[in-house]
Amino acid sequence: MVNEILISIMDNFSFSMMILAIIVSIFQSLQAHKKVIDSETWFKSFATIAFGFTCIYLFLLNLFISGPICNIIGYHQNPFQIEAGLTNLAIGTIAILAFRKERAMKKAALIAAILYWWGAVIVFAYQYEATAHLETGFPTSWLWTNIFVPLLMLIFYVDSSKPDSFMKEKLHAFQSRYKALRNKIIRKFKN
Repeated sequence: MVNEILISIMDNFSFSMMILAIIVSIFQSLQAHKKVIDSETWFKSFATIAFGFTCIYLFLLNLFISGPICNIIGYHQNPFQIEAGLTNLAIGTIAILAFRKERAMKKAALIAAILYWWGAVIVFAYQYEATAHLETGFPTSWLWTNIFVPLLMLIFYVDSSKPDSFMKEKLHAFQSRYKALRNKIIRKFKN
């Protein structure tokens, strides 16, 4: 059972990291008594966990077990797998460094995510249309996370740069309800 869960996580690593980024973002926001959706916190989690850790994982796969990876996606093993692995390492490092406060590093991670992962989606769509390459392992959760992680990073980046963001305004009522519920629970346990 545990073995099957671990295999599923590794097979769907980018999706697993996206779910982990959501959980970490909610936990950090609630722990800091902030809104459930604090765009800055969410951007950092998505850049670091969903994008950065996935790129580092892909670096390890391309560098150390490139043969099986090539078979999964329907390619023949070639020396460019090492180059792809090193590219993943570089981009993953940029994404992990986006956790810092510097806006330029966050922008660099966002641009890298959009160009790299949306570029992969475009290449896949072209390959799928041109060759009807139905045997690839790519059109699974990897495809969807390649679409949604950069999109969510973009939304959180833009929203966090506004002084009074859309999400901050819309979630103010939720924050009030959360605080009231939390205080009610605390009072119950004290009595």
